[in-house]
Amino acid sequence: MNYTVAMAAPASPVDSAPAPVPASLDRPPLPLLFRVLHAEKAKSTHHKLALDALTHLTGEHSVQWRNLFLRQVEPLLTGAKAPDKTFKDFTNHVLHVRDGLWGGAPKKVRQWYEALTDRLSARDWPAAAYAAGVLSHYYTDPLMPFHTGQSEKEKCIHRAAEWSCTKSYDLFKADLEGALGWPAVAMPTGDDWLEQMTIDGAARANRFYDDFCERYDFAAGVKNPQAGLDGVCRRELALCCGHAAVGFALILDRAIAESGQTPPRSGVSLIGFLTSFSKPILWLTRKLHDRADRAEVMRIWKEFKKTGDVVKRLPEESRVTREAFAEHQKATAASSAGGVQSSTESPRERRRMIAAVPSPAPAAESAPRLAPQTTPDPFAQAFQAATLEAAKFEAEEFEVEQVDEPLAAPRSPRFGAPPASPFAYAAPPSTNPSSHGSSSHGASQTFRLHPADPVVDAPGIGPKTAARFLKIGVETVGDLISGDPHDVADRLDTRWIVPEVVRDWQDAAHLMCRIPNLHGHDVQILVAVGVTDPDDVVGLAPDDLLGLTEPLLSTSEGERILRGGSPPDLEEVTNWIAWAKAARPLPGEGEPRRAAA
Repeated sequence: MNYTVAMAAPASPVDSAPAPVPASLDRPPLPLLFRVLHAEKAKSTHHKLALDALTHLTGEHSVQWRNLFLRQVEPLLTGAKAPDKTFKDFTNHVLHVRDGLWGGAPKKVRQWYEALTDRLSARDWPAAAYAAGVLSHYYTDPLMPFHTGQSEKEKCIHRAAEWSCTKSYDLFKADLEGALGWPAVAMPTGDDWLEQMTIDGAARANRFYDDFCERYDFAAGVKNPQAGLDGVCRRELALCCGHAAVGFALILDRAIAESGQTPPRSGVSLIGFLTSFSKPILWLTRKLHDRADRAEVMRIWKEFKKTGDVVKRLPEESRVTREAFAEHQKATAASSAGGVQSSTESPRERRRMIAAVPSPAPAAESAPRLAPQTTPDPFAQAFQAATLEAAKFEAEEFEVEQVDEPLAAPRSPRFGAPPASPFAYAAPPSTNPSSHGSSSHGASQTFRLHPADPVVDAPGIGPKTAARFLKIGVETVGDLISGDPHDVADRLDTRWIVPEVVRDWQDAAHLMCRIPNLHGHDVQILVAVGVTDPDDVVGLAPDDLLGLTEPLLSTSEGERILRGGSPPDLEEVTNWIAWAKAARPLPGEGEPRRAAA
């Protein structure tokens, strides 16, 4: 079997859309439960694509199969994010169309398709839904333009553009349901139909890669994610999403047919769903999710604006994929230098390249086929691990430490939901009993943190985390600030301390070392809303800064930062801005403390 790639000229825009299929003419009406799930529980593009594909099922008993997956929505949505959150095998999420089909997506699509048919055949519905969710991720990722190639410009805008797509998904869907129409997706024939289908979708998306890089408005997208996309971007990305949803529905239809099973006849209702749905998937509110994305994109934008590049804030997915692709290019160059021909490959040679694509070290999910009873089933291990992770998520995803503090603020009890911030309220090093808003413009200004202070004094670092830092040689605040976030997280080897958590601790400590009078909870609030530099504070009007903090402090994350204290008011944030004007350069550990001028 040969693979073929229909390539357009790299610089050409997408000039025509696939013939549309009339929206909703042959699709059954959606139950209220589906609309509730889509509006309130689908937090990412992957969640929405997995759900929307259910509306395009066309096989026998399609409504019953859709309802079955809705009843199993928790493992479905958990699986849809598992490649990003659990497996983190990012080189398997891409397919570089112009680089000899580099990337492991086709192999992973095949592996998880086989896992899905196995679980459907066994009538193991929760495991089947989980496999379907994982499969949806590996299939739909390479159908998005920025997962089909790599360039310096794309590197800088990737995360912001991704956020724009997520926040514009409902607009895309409205276009697809309206004049644009859902695209028609062809299903190839032959034993390698699934791999070829993945390649065809990636090739279609890659035709818009260059135009997307040029058209995306980074500056506008940071302020308003939908504003980053012009009309052409909106149209083409809507078609990419439509192709992904319709294509995945075809894959589900075929897996169901191959399983030879019929769905159970039990119905599904909104009331039954609400009374039986378990807690782990529900704890994250839409507001909190949006706030976290906004803060991450703002930080990337600030680095890009300041340096013209994105290095420190480069998301882990992009970093891992770029490093792996660079190694692939070195190996290819070495082979060419050694006399190995690297000219244009035939379709059959491309197929062999896919089989030889380097993948991360095998994880529990790497071989999802059913194994003989005498051998542990890798898929079962992955699904069991995901189930246990959901059950333990409340207690372990983020560690909240009780920190001794001189302030008399009451301690909030730990809620069942995990905090979305790495910060637990830590006492400021000063023994000054002042609380929020107690300092005025004319009061004595004192820096409450110094790089030479012990790491336990840094905002959000309690005794347990400080003990972990000491074991890896991070003894002072300065050691924390100067460390590489990825290296620190790797050496700590604690599941909930990821590079993004370390960066937040570094930014909070950096602010507190440079701006006088700020307490630990003040800098935690600032960092949580994406304000990480004294110049950022100075550049905001008091009303605007207060407006940034209010949505955060109305969430459980904000409550955990405040720990029973009062939220900042307009007078206090006005003080923050005044104090930021007296910011000092970050002192060296050998430099003495000094009062602000």
